[in-house]
Amino acid sequence: IVFTSENIGQSNVQLTITDLLGNIIITKNVALANNNYSDVISTVNFASGVYMIKIATGEIQMVKQLVINK
Repeated sequence: IVFTSENIGQSNVQLTITDLLGNIIITKNVALANNNYSDVISTVNFASGVYMIKIATGEIQMVKQLVINK
């Protein structure tokens, strides 16, 4: 997961990955360095399907779709 934003104005964000039923798979608070965040998250234990990646601060949210086919 690579995330870049110049508009957030925050140094910490919350990253959450959920399935389509809303079940939380991963959640963690992450720190941005120079408005950037990069991480490798293993999907080995994820079942095939569609997941939602949400990156949020107190006021701003960004949601992207993750599709896993095995």
